[in-house]
Amino acid sequence: MISEIETPANGFTPRGYQQQAHDAVINGDNQFQRQCIVMPTGSGITPVAAMIMDTKLPGKTLMLAHREDLIDQAHRTVRDCIGIEAGIEMGLQHST
Repeated sequence: MISEIETPANGFTPRGYQQQAHDAVINGDNQFQRQCIVMPTGSGITPVAAMIMDTKLPGKTLMLAHREDLIDQAHRTVRDCIGIEAGIEMGLQHST
């Protein structure tokens, strides 16, 4: 069963397959200790991760990336999808 996620004020609405990936993780939480989502490049895995963070992990969450542009992209995506202004810890840049 696919749940409906409220659309934030910024207007983000997940695509059907993103909603299904989110729901599979949330529904599988009772059955599995660890889960893995596999999606092709450009299909919106970061918005799915943001939705899961918003649903299951409202506290601290760590996202790792090996390139500065990917960190910046993830930061923007989390803000745009769920309205959270996340901090960035990278090199000399520290979150407040």
